[in-house]
Amino acid sequence: MNINYPEFIEERLKLDRNLRAVVDTTTSDFEQWINTSRLPFFTDYTDHGIDHLAQVLATAANLMTEEAKEHFTLGDAAILVLSVLLHDSALHISEAGFYTLIQGHASSRTTRGFKDIPWNKLWDDFLFSANRWDDRKLIEIFGEIDGKPKALVRDPFEHFDNLTETDRKLIGEFIRRHHPRMAHEFALYGVPGPNDEVITIQGDKDIRDISGLVARSHGLPLRRCLEYLNWYHHREYKGIHAVYLMTLLRIADYLQIQADRAPAIAFEYRHIPSEISVQEWKAHNAVKNITQTHNDPESIEIQARPEDVKTFLRLKDWLAGIQDELDKSWAVLGEVYGSHDKLSKLGLIIRRVRSNLDNVKIFSKQVDYVPEKIELGVAGSDLLKLLVRPLYHNKPEIGIRELMQNAIDAVRERWILQEKYPELQNAPLIEQEGDVVIWLDDPDESGFAWLTISDRGVGMTVDIIRDYFLTAGASFRNSDAWKKEFETNERPASQVLRSGRFGIGVLAGFLLGEEMEISTRYIKSEKGIRFKTARDFSAIELKYDSSLAVGTIIRILISNNTKNKLEIPRKNNSRRNVPFKLDWFVYQAP
Repeated sequence: MNINYPEFIEERLKLDRNLRAVVDTTTSDFEQWINTSRLPFFTDYTDHGIDHLAQVLATAANLMTEEAKEHFTLGDAAILVLSVLLHDSALHISEAGFYTLIQGHASSRTTRGFKDIPWNKLWDDFLFSANRWDDRKLIEIFGEIDGKPKALVRDPFEHFDNLTETDRKLIGEFIRRHHPRMAHEFALYGVPGPNDEVITIQGDKDIRDISGLVARSHGLPLRRCLEYLNWYHHREYKGIHAVYLMTLLRIADYLQIQADRAPAIAFEYRHIPSEISVQEWKAHNAVKNITQTHNDPESIEIQARPEDVKTFLRLKDWLAGIQDELDKSWAVLGEVYGSHDKLSKLGLIIRRVRSNLDNVKIFSKQVDYVPEKIELGVAGSDLLKLLVRPLYHNKPEIGIRELMQNAIDAVRERWILQEKYPELQNAPLIEQEGDVVIWLDDPDESGFAWLTISDRGVGMTVDIIRDYFLTAGASFRNSDAWKKEFETNERPASQVLRSGRFGIGVLAGFLLGEEMEISTRYIKSEKGIRFKTARDFSAIELKYDSSLAVGTIIRILISNNTKNKLEIPRKNNSRRNVPFKLDWFVYQAP
């Protein structure tokens, strides 16, 4: 066999020849199946083969305290091995097996106690929902071509003998969502295959049911599984401590985030269209070390070096998820076993997860991006008023007007700060003809053109970008920080004659186009910030740039149709544009 049982599990299994035979036979059958599996619906996934199963089993064994091992029984050993084999087994299901599950004799199967929907109905519900996925979700699952989803959803069962890559990814998403339930049913009924051929789990029904339940539990809240155990005895049944085994499996599985599950060499030389899969590979490769040598003896430390903000955020989610699982596992262990002297020893060697990513302030000094979740947002009950009128009249010039007004306000704020702080008089401003300059480039071959609004204003900080510029309806000029700089106790309180409402800054850009590039440097900062944003609301990466001058430049990619609406006729062949039927204005100075 490829899977070697941890030493003390091996010792427990030797206590009963018949149960040992059940475990060995099932392990051998699963090894043969998984080793020959092509992962037909998960070609882009990280390792879920025999090595992964062996690592999960070894990790589960290492999570036990020495006191817990003393109360770890023969039945516990058998169930743990079987549940590890089962927990991700659905990822290896064949085309014929999946067809049998959804369209064949297995389609009506359910499991008592979980209110399961039959598989054929569950598939119909999934397909109904998938047909309504937006572009962002389609790109996540299928990948993209030139910014568009690579494919649309269609029913694979209409041409199941000729499945496309898109069909396989759609089925894979369905399996991913329901693979814990499949693991339970595989334990009870066997793994479906062609012509009713199945891979069966050996042993009596109790062994199969409990091992399937433990496998299923890694995808469910622990307390939901406690209700099912009412069929047995939730604390101990025939020497089996199912709840303890559930905590071991879920934590051990969560901890399999090491880089060797997604080799960098493989990632470099293969194309992975799915955005989700790409991110998983990057996250695994970012993990450099997992150790228990921290000063806190009840903790595990994960050291990582994410190269971009999306990978950083994925790892932060992982770490938070591990800690959440530890907290809930310990709580449930206390509820189930805490009142019993012997069984209260069933515990884990770790209670906490630590990482070099915990202190974001220190980590931020080691990378060239802002390690924060910064995304487009919405704030304030006045948002609809801002949107409905005067913005939405199919008049892109209004977007220019709003951005221009914001730029003018930023220039006025710079004047006040330079007067208030003489050391800012020589701030390196953007070099351009005026304090605010707006221009429209010639279109490219596709008909798109860049509109630019450039100002030598006060610029923006990370906080202003995250909390105000990217949050529609949130005005920085209503914040305490702004009022402290620019308001007095006198009437009128504001020192800045305001022409615009900063709360619609990002929306004004989206009145013009769906893609923006922004570079900005705050007048008191040593370095500036560059970032891109689009209407899809995906995570935005802010990159530091020490070469930027003080001020803000916003570039918006506009369509040929929008460009035509903004065209201004020239007078007497001069280079000076003359306003014509446009709701915005040109002044000599702000």
